Amino acid sequence: MGMKTWATSSGESADMIKVIGQQIGFTVTGNIQIYETEPIQPPREKPFGYDIIFTAIPQDGLTEAEKMGWC
Repeated sequence: MGMKTWATSSGESADMIKVIGQQIGFTVTGNIQIYETEPIQPPREKPFGYDIIFTAIPQDGLTEAEKMGWC
């Protein structure tokens, strides 16, 4: 699962990802990778998440990016 977040810190972003994951029926485990970039959405009064995407993991357990050595 991946999503964009607007938050005041990377820790707040990670916490949001866990909570939003739970709200949509997923338990977030393992590492959370956070990339700090310029925001696409303007700030709001509270932090928020948007553009949630899901990537299926093949039966062999490796994504295409991992097979190519990108991860």
